[in-house]
Amino acid sequence: MILILSFNLKRGWQFAINEKKPLDLNFEKRLNAIVARDTAAFQGYLRNGSSGVATYRGEFEPPILKRTRNRNI
Repeated sequence: MILILSFNLKRGWQFAINEKKPLDLNFEKRLNAIVARDTAAFQGYLRNGSSGVATYRGEFEPPILKRTRNRNI
């Protein structure tokens, strides 16, 4: 399993450094689809539920992203 995760991280890094398009939501979804390929149930998609995390300063809930286009990978 560690080997698969390392391979996916390497592929994600290669994608990130070789991609010439600007960083946007579609880029991040494509990168997530590569890195989370064998570990996430729905890789390359945004979660619909709560996405808060616990920090040493308390709970942090990031702002909700607004989609400009409804495009999948």
